[in-house]
Amino acid sequence: MPMQTLIIQHDYPVQPARLWAIATDCAALGVAKAKGARSPTHAVTGQMLHLRIPVLGLRRSHVIHIALCDDARMILRTHEQGRGGHRWRLTLAVTPAGTGSRLTERVELDAGFLNPIQSLWAREHYARRHAARLRLLEAEDGLSR
Repeated sequence: MPMQTLIIQHDYPVQPARLWAIATDCAALGVAKAKGARSPTHAVTGQMLHLRIPVLGLRRSHVIHIALCDDARMILRTHEQGRGGHRWRLTLAVTPAGTGSRLTERVELDAGFLNPIQSLWAREHYARRHAARLRLLEAEDGLSR
């Protein structure tokens, strides 16, 4: 079965640099305690994170390789591998949008016949990340620009 590609976009009422800082913060991604996470928790090119993520009520092993973290262009690329050989490639980009910014996540899934299930799970996962980013921004200072 071919790879499946998801494009997920969310707009935020903050400047791009501020969104980028949160989007590339391992703590914000929920992996700060993962083996391989560094302090500060900002993603770094070449970094490997080993963690366990919940999938259908079970905690599954997951490895994230930060293939690129380009702060100047605000682009993050990861290669990820989960249990059973399931692979993901993520490209995350932050761009200006109106008076705020847009976060675009392109996710390429390779889970064989499980692609439809992984796709559903991925959409839920990225919706939770969006909600978490909004909470972090609100906690910082009420979404000030």
